[in-house]
Amino acid sequence: MIVSVIIPVFNRQDLAVAALRSALADPVAGREVVVVDDGSAVPFALPDDLSGRDDVRLIRLDRNRGPSAARNAGIAAASGRWIAFLDSDDRWMPGKLERQLAFAEADQAASPHPLTVYATGFVYVWPDGRQQCRIPAGCEDAVGFASGIWFAPGSTCLVPRALAGHVGPWDETIVRIEDLDWFLRIGLAGGRLRVLQEVLVDIDVHGKPPVAVVDRGAETIARKWLDTGVLAERSPSAARHLAAYLDVERAAARWYAGQRLAGLRHLARSLAAVPRPRVSLRRFWRIVPPSRRGCPA
Repeated sequence: MIVSVIIPVFNRQDLAVAALRSALADPVAGREVVVVDDGSAVPFALPDDLSGRDDVRLIRLDRNRGPSAARNAGIAAASGRWIAFLDSDDRWMPGKLERQLAFAEADQAASPHPLTVYATGFVYVWPDGRQQCRIPAGCEDAVGFASGIWFAPGSTCLVPRALAGHVGPWDETIVRIEDLDWFLRIGLAGGRLRVLQEVLVDIDVHGKPPVAVVDRGAETIARKWLDTGVLAERSPSAARHLAAYLDVERAAARWYAGQRLAGLRHLARSLAAVPRPRVSLRRFWRIVPPSRRGCPA
């Protein structure tokens, strides 16, 4: 098997079916799709026309354990040399995986590096129909990976199976901002991010999660990496950037919840940790016209 696509799903029957169909529409030989039902109240069901296919597998967890556990279960069940992630509320454009896989294999042939993450451009789609197409920047260091999750990793990323084995499983104690932890570990291990300069993924924007949910994720990550001093020992700059980014997440959650003053306090603390002229810690992407969707940027 060449590539395994992992789709975690929790209480999203129709959206997950759309995500699954978008993955299956990609003309890639040697591809399988592993759908992991993370304890949905009503178990996820494959449509009749997809049930029984050799290239689709459905795994059910006994209870809702969070996206990290669902991805770990998918990786454990996967048989591909490459692992691709797709969130259940997003969709790939036709040819996404085929073009990304060709890009990744050519890059590995030219410059072998087993800890390389491959991403693509994506388009944010808001409920009112607005769209914004983004081409994320690449990254070569742990400080960058500590500074945010700007490349929509839940739906754009393709990684070598060996990478997952090297950095270990997703941390199942983190139920929000969990991708920040996993990709920070990749950066600390010497990993890098390469980006295919095409907009190939639709990301539906649903707003911000509750403040308490964001705080739990931020606090868990802070306890693991900052309070222990483990990150500062390895990279003081990465520790400062991680602290600053966690405050950006907390500020955004409060801002969208109408807690504007509290949000500004967190933003001020972030700017004090890493002075900069913008909210984001770096210029993480460039905007391209929506007409460029699915086309080279």
